[in-house]
Amino acid sequence: MTVHAAPNRRPLAGEDGGRIGRVAGETGYVIPMVGLLLIPLMVATAFAIDVGTFYAKGTDLQRAVDMAAMSGVVWLPNATKAQTEAQATLARNGYSSSNATISYTAPNANRYKVTATVTAPRFFSGVVTSGTQTITRSSTAEYNQPVPLGSPENEFGNDLPGDLNNDGDTNDSGECGNPQGSCAGTQPKLWAAINSPSYGGSQGDPYATVWACGTSTGFTPTCANTEFRPDGYLYAIQATAGQVVTVSIYDASVVSSGSQTGDGGSFPVDYELFTEDGSALTTSTDASLSMSTGGRCSSGPGRRAFPGGYDNLSGFGRLQDRWWPLCTFTAPSTGVYPLRVRTSNIPADAATGVTACIQPTHCTRTTGGSGGSSVSPGMNAYSLKATAASGTQPRIYGLNDMSIYTPTSNATATFYLAEVEEIHAGKKIVLDLYDPGDLTGTGTMEINGPNGTDYPCTVG
Repeated sequence: MTVHAAPNRRPLAGEDGGRIGRVAGETGYVIPMVGLLLIPLMVATAFAIDVGTFYAKGTDLQRAVDMAAMSGVVWLPNATKAQTEAQATLARNGYSSSNATISYTAPNANRYKVTATVTAPRFFSGVVTSGTQTITRSSTAEYNQPVPLGSPENEFGNDLPGDLNNDGDTNDSGECGNPQGSCAGTQPKLWAAINSPSYGGSQGDPYATVWACGTSTGFTPTCANTEFRPDGYLYAIQATAGQVVTVSIYDASVVSSGSQTGDGGSFPVDYELFTEDGSALTTSTDASLSMSTGGRCSSGPGRRAFPGGYDNLSGFGRLQDRWWPLCTFTAPSTGVYPLRVRTSNIPADAATGVTACIQPTHCTRTTGGSGGSSVSPGMNAYSLKATAASGTQPRIYGLNDMSIYTPTSNATATFYLAEVEEIHAGKKIVLDLYDPGDLTGTGTMEINGPNGTDYPCTVG
């Protein structure tokens, strides 16, 4: 018989109810492993904390340069003003030349770039690497000016010689007051226009009228116009630094009798020119910028409110069918000089006797002459012109919207609708037309592209 002796062994897992026993010699294994991993864990933690700090610092710096670029770009092309505003914005956010390296550049006329570099300390990672961390962030802001409406030229509306000799008619040699007459030459056959606040919205003006329907001289409209804008319309006069510019108005006062522009009713109209505000993006009409203050006009008042119903106004001569100079000035800098035309919110004008006009029927003339003391609803049609004594002529165009009147009969009115710069290529143009169909008989409207051909449109 053969006998086999089995060697002693430990029970395997599951042989004694599923427990696994400790192998001899394994005591104290965890302590050295923790010791070995502690150093890389501490290093990783140190880097994680510092990297998080760098990220937070970079985010804060990015926000600061974003705001600085946006605050500076609106002041182009005045690079000095743009940098001053950008610096002030950075300072408000905790960055200046004392703790950052900052550069300011204008890649082109409507872009402004701000770049800032700062150093951030290493709180824990400095144990394994020396020095500080450099963080650089930059931002480029771009602005797009409002699309110029109505004209790339120096007049808005018909440019006629009118009543040159101030005798109350346009029948003499060299005179012309009818844009459709043979004497007129090539004209756009349109007038700038603004309605009285008490004229109904159905009469073609969506913003200057208090009423949305009908016509009334009452104070409280029964159908209020929710788009009523008491400050009327704004026009941009784009002038170059050093230019001597004269801004003139044709048929400035509302005189319905014998009018060749189409005036109707009797109500005051206020014209006020403002100096540029230093920003190519904004057009401020703050009272401090009025050309009527500070001797900004070398001749002309800069602001005038004309009563309705007057033609030969004492001290001003005839206004009907004539050009009247509002202001001659030397442009202190290149920019947009806003011209506001309104029939509401008119301050008193001692020179013409117009009383302060807050409500639609409160505007009256209180001194001198006859007529003009009553107010009746209607429309004022006029033209604007900006003329430079020499060099390239200024531009004048509507800002954001324009109100025009085209009293053409058996004729075609052709005018510039909008100038779309190359920067807008590929974008969709949306044109809103208000009350375009008031005419007798049949008429057509056609929008032409830059080459003069009919431009495809989607209606609605």
